Amino acid sequence: MADNDNTSPVKPFVGQIKGGLKPSMKMTIMGIVHSKPDRFVLTLISNPSEPETDIGLEVTVSFRERSVVRNAKVSGKWGKEEKNIPYFPFTPMQHFKYADQAPGGASSRNPSSLRLIK
Repeated sequence: MADNDNTSPVKPFVGQIKGGLKPSMKMTIMGIVHSKPDRFVLTLISNPSEPETDIGLEVTVSFRERSVVRNAKVSGKWGKEEKNIPYFPFTPMQHFKYADQAPGGASSRNPSSLRLIK
């Protein structure tokens, strides 16, 4: 099937968080890793008409580098990348659950808030 082929066009999921993401809210994303993964990116933006101005959270998972990188962009400026995970928890064709919480708000990042659960 074309949906399982890494060469098929990217089909991003675009949706809204009803009521918006507020301080101390927890976000959980679940999925299944592709059989031949390269990378995936999760991006939360506050204003869809100006997506490059503020990015509350961007998570980039690279299978080639076996890394998870988090960052945020506030007023057009990127913050410091966060890369501190104890192990790479993603395995091809396996379920995953990703949970993240920003105690100080969407633009306040706390490295200890990252939870990767197999």
